[in-house]
Amino acid sequence: MHGTTSSALWSTVAALPDYLLLAQTRQLARHEQALQVLVLDHLREIETRQLHLARGYGSLFEYVVRELGYTAAAAWRRIKAMRLSTQIGVAGELLRDGSLKLSNAAQLQNLFERSDRNERNRGRLPGSSVERGSAGAPRDGGSPGDQASSAPVGAGEPGSAVAPVLDAAAREKLVRQAVGKSTREVQQMLAEVDPELAQPNDRLRALGSGRWELKAAVDAECRHGLEKLQMLLSHTDPHLTLGGLVARLVRDGLDRYLHLDHISL
Repeated sequence: MHGTTSSALWSTVAALPDYLLLAQTRQLARHEQALQVLVLDHLREIETRQLHLARGYGSLFEYVVRELGYTAAAAWRRIKAMRLSTQIGVAGELLRDGSLKLSNAAQLQNLFERSDRNERNRGRLPGSSVERGSAGAPRDGGSPGDQASSAPVGAGEPGSAVAPVLDAAAREKLVRQAVGKSTREVQQMLAEVDPELAQPNDRLRALGSGRWELKAAVDAECRHGLEKLQMLLSHTDPHLTLGGLVARLVRDGLDRYLHLDHISL
């Protein structure tokens, strides 16, 4: 049925004259933008009512990926953008008119959440003198920004550097500066504010024969942890490489969480 509908639509589009094809494409693009923002509004209300928890999902991110079918990266961008528009009213307006890209909104919120974590680590939040916009960041213990497993490749949360303190005025200024900029331009702009955000993206590269090269930026704590695990396991495998250690951690993690999923069912 879906294939038949798609074929019929394609046949109709192919028959359009040039001027009508261009006009309808512009109209569809505007509708697509409006629908995208409407999805953010719905996600905000779902989180407010905690409906994702009622349906058995541990986080909004898990709900968006597993029930709505978004990729991890797409879910991360939408949740971050939704939270930015919740905290900074002008961000929602800019998302609605299309002048602020969804991916750039997500990058901005990523920086702001790093700033908030820095304040909490210093004991200044909650109840600090630092302004945070119209509302605080939603915290359900399972947001993509809080859990490394929830963030897409390239969206890691460095832990070794200290994010800058940003008040409400500074945040709104950055949001306005991101208007009309490309994703790369916003990355460069935010890296000037928080150099840790300039870290290289994680990457998986196929080597052939079922093997992959993993490139990832980690903080000092993670590096020390990997070295300690490597040493602790050396009595059973004295030639354990970092790649072998990562493979073992992945297997152990899957065994654990798949077992937990089975129990919850």
